[in-house]
Amino acid sequence: IASHKNLKWGLKQRLTIFSRDFINSVNNQNLIWIHASSVGEVNLSRDVVNFLKGKLASDTKFMITAMTATGYDSAKQSGVFDYVTFIPFDISFLIKRFLKIFSPKIILMAETEFWPNIFRQAYLKEIPLLVFNCRISDGSVKNYNRFKFFFKKVLNCATFFLCQNEITCNRLKEIGEAKEKIMFAKNIKFDITFPDFSKKDIFQEFNISDIKNKKIITAGSTHANEEEKILEILPDIMEKFPETLLILAPRHPERSDEISEIIEKKNIAYTLLSNNESKDFNILILDKIGFLIKAYAISDVCFIGGSLILRGGHNPLEALYFKKPVISGKNIFNFSEIYQMLEKNNGVVLVENITELKEKILKILTDEKYGEKIAKNGYKVLKENRGALQITGDYILRCLY
Repeated sequence: IASHKNLKWGLKQRLTIFSRDFINSVNNQNLIWIHASSVGEVNLSRDVVNFLKGKLASDTKFMITAMTATGYDSAKQSGVFDYVTFIPFDISFLIKRFLKIFSPKIILMAETEFWPNIFRQAYLKEIPLLVFNCRISDGSVKNYNRFKFFFKKVLNCATFFLCQNEITCNRLKEIGEAKEKIMFAKNIKFDITFPDFSKKDIFQEFNISDIKNKKIITAGSTHANEEEKILEILPDIMEKFPETLLILAPRHPERSDEISEIIEKKNIAYTLLSNNESKDFNILILDKIGFLIKAYAISDVCFIGGSLILRGGHNPLEALYFKKPVISGKNIFNFSEIYQMLEKNNGVVLVENITELKEKILKILTDEKYGEKIAKNGYKVLKENRGALQITGDYILRCLY
């Protein structure tokens, strides 16, 4: 469920109220509708669209809907999608109106987006609906099984499920989905690619003074109560490595003011990326989306947030793409399969608490070979599990022709 703040964003769009000009612009378009809840799903969708472009008719248009404000912003900034809007409230008459306005040729739902009225209306209007990179997490499987009689009806309205792991395939079958509509297609998250960033350019963009012995720690996708914990151990790390720079990238950048207040009490020099000032600082807050990848690219060690608290963790693969040693807390149920693979191959460091986090950061900063080995093992897992994008893209094309 979106927060109250997110619900205020694009309320008209959520009620399917669009300008006449906008409606006219989408009429009679050869349109593919993709729904991606937040930033992670938007990134997956971007990769799918990039795969499909050039393989489809030149008049094909891609529309993406997002649930969260950060997802919406990320989709806008990507420049990949022809239309970006918020998803309508899942109320029957709104979904009917939405489908009437856009008339998509196919609907692609990312990961866990099982919206009953969207599924039902797509089925009634005979619009193919695919769930791609589908997953049913450990946390949600109980609810699906508890209300199996309801979800079986909903899921049976879908055309096909392209699942990111065998566990999800089995869980769909248990709910009652027909096995011929389910396929293990691997996880698109492993197929990520990024530009070859120049460290010098990123230092300039972030206004970081280029000192050779600077140690950069990025804490990515952090949540409330995590930044405070990380800030507790920062003085001890700075005692051993005075040139330490901590880059904080909160999952919700609108929390930057709240984080700034916490830092001010600690009396540590900090700045916001949006300040764009050249000054000495030990903490940089990324208060704008789209920069976390660059932070990972220049880091010596990466901590993945949402894992020291009960949020289920976040995707570690973006940091591993740049061959960086990754540390995470153990609350990682949203990405359990990825972390299991990494842990099995010694490609990640999992910590119980903030004390362990400090110890492991210091070990990686002190022992370069230790950090390099973790990073190398993690990157190997990333490389060996690619291929989902090809499978997913090929199946979508098959549905369209």
